Amino acid sequence: MNHTRIALKQQLPQIAQPKVLGVDDFAYRKGVSYGTVLIDMETSKPIDILPLREGKELKKWLLKYPDVNIVTRDRASSYSSAINEVCPSAEQVADRFHLLMNLSDALDKYFKSVNPKIKKLIKEKSDELLKKPDGHITANAKV
Repeated sequence: MNHTRIALKQQLPQIAQPKVLGVDDFAYRKGVSYGTVLIDMETSKPIDILPLREGKELKKWLLKYPDVNIVTRDRASSYSSAINEVCPSAEQVADRFHLLMNLSDALDKYFKSVNPKIKKLIKEKSDELLKKPDGHITANAKV
């Protein structure tokens, strides 16, 4: 029996209208097939599994449970569109993992932008020190 059928055959509890919903994709088989897991974030328990990671699947599900107030999700635009269509007043927030990914991306971009400036400053200071008569750093030298 393949992993897709095993995952979809799991008995999930009766679904009550979640107020805070977590939406994330997962791999049945990495790089090949993906689904969507829905989590009741107030209980931290999975409440449903959607067979695909498409917005239209989430939209169908949300039509049954439209009174969601907050949705934590990844950066997928298809999820965002589905939520906006069915639950336009729901607040969408990035989950912890994706907040850290956003921060990591921003820091990477920042450090790449200042790297040439830092290298230039180090070279200028090194050249300045090498031009001193004895070539040694003195106690008063500013680096």
